[in-house]
Amino acid sequence: MADVSIIIPVYHALNELKACLSSLEKVHNLDKAEIILVNDCPGSETAEFLLRYAESHDVVLINNIQNMGFIKSCNKAISEATSPVLLLLNSDTEVPVSLIDKVIDCFQSNEKIACAAPLGGNGFDKRIFFDVNQADSLVEKMLGKEKYIQTLVPHGFCFAIRKSAIDKIGMLDEVFGKGYCEENDLACRALQAGYINVVMVNMYVLHKVSASFGGAEALQRISHNKKILNARWKEFLHQYKKDHPHLFKENKYMRRFCPWYYNCFQMLIGALATGFLCFFPKTSMIYKKLKQFRY
Repeated sequence: MADVSIIIPVYHALNELKACLSSLEKVHNLDKAEIILVNDCPGSETAEFLLRYAESHDVVLINNIQNMGFIKSCNKAISEATSPVLLLLNSDTEVPVSLIDKVIDCFQSNEKIACAAPLGGNGFDKRIFFDVNQADSLVEKMLGKEKYIQTLVPHGFCFAIRKSAIDKIGMLDEVFGKGYCEENDLACRALQAGYINVVMVNMYVLHKVSASFGGAEALQRISHNKKILNARWKEFLHQYKKDHPHLFKENKYMRRFCPWYYNCFQMLIGALATGFLCFFPKTSMIYKKLKQFRY
């Protein structure tokens, strides 16, 4: 049995998928993982690529008859996964060679960890690094006393979950449709059940953001799903933050790795964006885009 099941739902974005798989092929100790690819864009060029890829690589390929969306695709793969740790990985990511070793070490460090994610994003690396392994090496070198810092909700683009926690709290809730906020809901259920969630600050994963989905559709979906999330968890999270004042705050943590001029630039852009928000009605698309950028 593998130690980690890496689940990658795929919906178009072929170039990003190829970059993701190329980075995954270079990961150390890849034999410790089972790789499950979910083809969620049947009849497309990307679907044809996945069929060819599965023929020449040691992966499990699940072919959806029709587009099911991120959540149902993940749940379908989770049902077939055999490892004690599941890693839900977006197809528009690039992973470091240390991925598997660091995920395994994290979950072996504390049996109370339910969900974990690395540092990552698309701003930090694009402006400072050309290579995900370069960023990963830097966060490793600048690591403080703790490798894993407790958080509320780890990022969903590279989201690791303990299988035994899934068995206890359930899979991703399909009430969130094709995606967005589902990992937040799962992480909250884990906290409610007595688990903890962490950020693996010793690892960095590049995320290109919204390669498969974006624009007005994504904004509408986020808005709708946030209402569901807030109705369920707003009071719980407010109290949890009060009880745990030292939770991980990514913005403050990431400033340690950026040169002073980059931090000044980010603060200036944030201030300008906040100013512009005052001039647009909250219902406008401009307001929503600026707010998404700002926060």
